[in-house]
Amino acid sequence: MWRVLSPIAVVIAAAIALSNPGDAHAQILCGKRADVLTGFAKNYHEVRTAIGITDQGGLVEVLVSPTGTWTMVVTKPGGQTCIIGTGQDWFMRPAPGSQPSV
Repeated sequence: MWRVLSPIAVVIAAAIALSNPGDAHAQILCGKRADVLTGFAKNYHEVRTAIGITDQGGLVEVLVSPTGTWTMVVTKPGGQTCIIGTGQDWFMRPAPGSQPSV
């Protein structure tokens, strides 16, 4: 099931992607979208579980594995895909209105 990121999550992801001046040593890894997605699927069993479009036209995707590891990537309008975050213990909250009322 595809879930769309909330506008707030997309804004946060875009802010992370577009500004990280605090650590000059941080390196953002980028490549072709197909190669990046295939690599994470093959090496970490992470697949796309959420997707959103930034106001600047970037495609933000969250890749999650069955064990809860996750990676967030952004594909810029020019086609380059960059990793903007990774972590563990991803949790998907049910969409509003999807749970039965008691």
